[in-house]
Amino acid sequence: MFGYKLKLCTVSSPLLSDPIKKIIKMKEKNNYIVKWQGHNNARIWLILIAYVLVHLFNSDEIFAQAPAPYSYSTPDFTNVYSDKDRDSNNLVLKMSKISKLPEGADALMVEFYVEMDLVKNARLLKFSITGTDILEVFYEKYTMKLRRYLTNDKHYDYELYDALFCMAEASGDPCRNYSPATGTWHVKFYFSSSFMWIQVTKEATAARNYLSPLFFGLNFSTNKYMESFLQRRETARISFGAKSNYEGFKMPNGVKIHAMKYSDLRVDIQNKFSKAHSAPSNNTKSAMITEKDINNEIDIVKDNKVIIYPNPVNGKILNLDITLKQDEILNLSLFDISGKLVSQQKTQALKGRQTIQLDNLPNLKGIYILRIRAKELNLTKKVLFN
Repeated sequence: MFGYKLKLCTVSSPLLSDPIKKIIKMKEKNNYIVKWQGHNNARIWLILIAYVLVHLFNSDEIFAQAPAPYSYSTPDFTNVYSDKDRDSNNLVLKMSKISKLPEGADALMVEFYVEMDLVKNARLLKFSITGTDILEVFYEKYTMKLRRYLTNDKHYDYELYDALFCMAEASGDPCRNYSPATGTWHVKFYFSSSFMWIQVTKEATAARNYLSPLFFGLNFSTNKYMESFLQRRETARISFGAKSNYEGFKMPNGVKIHAMKYSDLRVDIQNKFSKAHSAPSNNTKSAMITEKDINNEIDIVKDNKVIIYPNPVNGKILNLDITLKQDEILNLSLFDISGKLVSQQKTQALKGRQTIQLDNLPNLKGIYILRIRAKELNLTKKVLFN
């Protein structure tokens, strides 16, 4: 299941902010519920809730597909920088060093290798402008954690659910309880103003890629950070690894930067990934969700019950058997795997049990994401169209 946990942090309190004790993103089956705990100051609550609603549950921030090794490999597109045959740990790359981007390019990809011990945490990347940190990417517990800076002393941590660094040759669960847990991984980190996509491959296992989308990008609020990187400004920089990383951590084989149109990346992901199956493996689940996995699951969110059927869908109608504790106006949105909106509907729902149809859908095939939003209900569900 693609997704991430969100924490609000400060420098003085690296795990939890002082006035706002914590933000916990909880996972119930395939649902994601945000809970707030702590200070009840109205202004703090207003700012916090507004941020979460706008930046966590907006049309781009969707979760999809169970984690597994995939045969799909994201294309490199156009190479604009290459620095080979060196350990890039602690390298700082000025964007002014890269070549002119192709016409229309609005997204970039950072490609590098990392040699490390899976039991030890390390910083992989840092994005900064004029010495101000924007985003940091860390390895942590078989996956990544992204740290987005709001100010110099406050940041949000996004802890991914997806396992990305896996020992593909291991028996049993390839991402857990394996010793020795050292190896070399090939990482591709795609980023744009509003979307990121991560691909990690254990070296010498090219058909077994671990993938994760993040439906937010380098930009934040009114800040247009991505423009500085696309315009190749000297003040825009990408730092690889960190001097503070543990001894033995390496980023061999140099680094590369690639450029592309986000629309081309999105189309490739939608057409080749969302309809694809994972590489054969006895250790992992199929990339496609099976009927047994997702058929007629009952989801309970704040005492509201939702059953989505049929799932998989064989036609153009999707039914919601929904029980509400109060009258609600439901906003129903269906997205493809790249975050593109394909259908939207608003409907009045009454207290109690009822069936609501999402109909007149276009011809769809593959995995899509249904988002249900209301005053007392925020839910995202995977839906498979045959």
